[in-house]
Amino acid sequence: MQISDLEQFIVRAKAATYAGSGAAEPESRPGTVDLAYAEGDYGYLDSYAGGSDFLGREVVAFEGQPVWALGYYGYWCGLR
Repeated sequence: MQISDLEQFIVRAKAATYAGSGAAEPESRPGTVDLAYAEGDYGYLDSYAGGSDFLGREVVAFEGQPVWALGYYGYWCGLR
């Protein structure tokens, strides 16, 4: 695994899930929305909870082992 490959995978995964309005997976925990993407040896899961205020976590695995994660919090202000 090279960092540049990881970076490019993360961009594609985000485009294929939330940023691209991808289909949600069954919730992994009550009240969550889970968005998953896989490509070759890489897997991505974005899991978030909440509505206008939300928090979540993105995790990338390589060959089944976590190699990158990001936690986030945000709120919907109604602007687009």
